[in-house]
Amino acid sequence: MVLGGVNPEYFEGDLEYMPTVNNNIWAVRMSSLMINDIEFCNGCTASIDTGTSTIIGGREQVTRINTMLGISYQFGRRNFLDCKRIDMLPPVEFIFRKKKYILEPQDYVIKEDFWFKTVCSSPFDIDDSLPPNFWVLGDVFMRRFYTVFDFGQKRIGLTYVLNKKNETRI
Repeated sequence: MVLGGVNPEYFEGDLEYMPTVNNNIWAVRMSSLMINDIEFCNGCTASIDTGTSTIIGGREQVTRINTMLGISYQFGRRNFLDCKRIDMLPPVEFIFRKKKYILEPQDYVIKEDFWFKTVCSSPFDIDDSLPPNFWVLGDVFMRRFYTVFDFGQKRIGLTYVLNKKNETRI
């Protein structure tokens, strides 16, 4: 985390800035969210949130996405996947201002150790209290995309994080 600036040692390419659409939260216009050429949002709002671990959306869209990902079972709010299928899962495309930000399955599937076994789950969670066409992009998104919250100019910048060896994952 860098306060008051950016650190180019941690990203590649140019930062693409987008104006915020709400003065109370860090939210921008997201042109589209696509998986296998199927669109799950068209002209949505996306809040990029450091206090959220997953990717949160409305019930209809998230249920369709999790069905497409082949959820094998649910426990509480968690949607579990077969860890052996990760390489067969599709990439997820987030499109902001015609630029694609792509999460590969290795980026978005959540792996955890549970009772001496590795379990895998979908990062897509439902929140029925969200307004229509609103998404919250949390840590799963920000691990892959260097994010700049520019308070002075009320904008958010995005680009790809450099792949660094021996990085600490939070």
